Amino acid sequence: MAGDRAVDGPDDGLNRRRSLDIGSLLSDGVDGLASVTGAQLVVVLAGLGIVSTALWQTLFVTAIESLLTYARENVGATTPEMQRAITQLETTMESMGMAVDLSVPVILVVLVVLALVSEAVMIVAARAFANDTLDGIPTDLAMRRLPVATLYGFFGGLLVMIAISLGLVFLLVPGIVVYVGTLFFRQEVAIADKGPLQAISGSWALTKGNRWLLLALALVLIVVGYVAGFVVGFVPGTAGMIVHTIVTSAVGVFAIAVITNAYVRLQDPQRP
Repeated sequence: MAGDRAVDGPDDGLNRRRSLDIGSLLSDGVDGLASVTGAQLVVVLAGLGIVSTALWQTLFVTAIESLLTYARENVGATTPEMQRAITQLETTMESMGMAVDLSVPVILVVLVVLALVSEAVMIVAARAFANDTLDGIPTDLAMRRLPVATLYGFFGGLLVMIAISLGLVFLLVPGIVVYVGTLFFRQEVAIADKGPLQAISGSWALTKGNRWLLLALALVLIVVGYVAGFVVGFVPGTAGMIVHTIVTSAVGVFAIAVITNAYVRLQDPQRP
């Protein structure tokens, strides 16, 4: 994770490293999250997250019901162990307070739609923070090539996720390298209007020479997300699920603001 791009001079490399001041980037993230734009994004992502959680709970309840039916019809519930297992499954199912009455095919279709809409929201978020638009998201900025960018971000993101997962499974270091090297993938799609392969290539080039700093920044964001999730994890039941979704959405917006500001600073080392 060392070395600068060949097109950069020594002064450019120094400016790029200075521009990635983690404290300053985190401060930018807080400003973005606390803005009108940040609030709008949190509300939308939280709403999408709550609906998604309800659908996943429904799938889980459907699976438990099928398992219980199979156990009662084919295994029986005569042994104490089986009775305890059935009681535990029934208790777990009752705790899924956000489940809805929808068929599995409908749920799967809606989950895919929600994933695409969430990608579109993150594309818009990256554009807004890159343009320092904190007083609300302009329609023209949000809608510019949005369907195309959404598809690029969604399917390209799947490729990136698969590459990172394979790297982490087979050997930890390659997975980390891929993760850091593609950290700006969504920003390249959203801001530079690049296709998936171009976005991966552009992110890889932009992160070169700064990957240790970017890894440190990513670790800080991961710790922030973990701590926030741990704190709200003590809220029980359905209320806990909703609070957790809202907090997770806020952390996500904060992370997008931080990473987008890092991207902009690397593109323009003179930017404060």
